[in-house]
Amino acid sequence: MTIQILINLPQTHIAVWGPRGVGEHRREYRPDDLQEVQDYEDKTNEVVMVLEANMDVLISLRKFYENLLKNKNFDLKEACEEDILQFATQVNNMIYDSRMQIARAKLLVQIIDDRKNLVSTQPVPSATLQQ
Repeated sequence: MTIQILINLPQTHIAVWGPRGVGEHRREYRPDDLQEVQDYEDKTNEVVMVLEANMDVLISLRKFYENLLKNKNFDLKEACEEDILQFATQVNNMIYDSRMQIARAKLLVQIIDDRKNLVSTQPVPSATLQQ
């Protein structure tokens, strides 16, 4: 889910961009709206966790291959050095991309949390209060 899609979610869009004047139509949020926004936050936090775990694996993989070049018992060191360095560079690029995706996902979590707080502070419909 992109940040743009989240910003335009029908569950929270009116809370941010809706009318502010007296007597203007406002959306009355229900508990399931808040639950749905919470579900988005939970899923995004899961994505952050998986991306961070994947990045740790990539870092370990890069270190392993870089350490091969330092190992005096590695017979193919000279023959494979350039390939190993090129591979390490490609893994570094993947690590950088992962960091960017993690930063974006964390921003998305913050936006979701802000929206959730905004929706939870909206007036509760009177029908909900009577139940």
